[in-house]
Amino acid sequence: MRRVFAARVAEHPILGGITMTTTEHGGPIRNVVTGPAPVNTPMVTAVAEVSYAIDDIEEPNFATYKRFVDNIIEQIIGAQLTHMLETIGTIATAVGNVTDGNGELTLETFRESIRKVELDFDDDGRPTIPQLVTPPELYERAKEVVAQAQRDPELIRIVLEKRDAFMARRRKRRLY
Repeated sequence: MRRVFAARVAEHPILGGITMTTTEHGGPIRNVVTGPAPVNTPMVTAVAEVSYAIDDIEEPNFATYKRFVDNIIEQIIGAQLTHMLETIGTIATAVGNVTDGNGELTLETFRESIRKVELDFDDDGRPTIPQLVTPPELYERAKEVVAQAQRDPELIRIVLEKRDAFMARRRKRRLY
């Protein structure tokens, strides 16, 4: 079951990009340790509620068993994703990285979000733009906004300013 779960998580469009690790501790987890109000997030247990007919136990049916396992995995993935996004929201709010677009995704809200986050750059000065996560109904709009952003002079200026700041911080960290 653990291998099947790991394989399904690896296929997930969001969770699949995150390295899986196993930890054992008794939370809460301190996510933001600085500032006036540290943020602790509780540990949660993912629970799946499923039923399995007695007839399918007495006369094993692989298709029914597969649906049973898939149902458990989907519920656990849903619980993990929900907890992860809620935790990210709590942390982003605590550190001031929330952009309120009043339910609208626009080029200006995208700019404002980029202004609020720290960007990393590779050795050639190319930015690593954070992943944009949207609900399915905003996917097409998100693609449009990202396409606009790639040609937006104001956003290019913001990214160049962030690159200058990144390079200045990087120069200060070098040891000779």
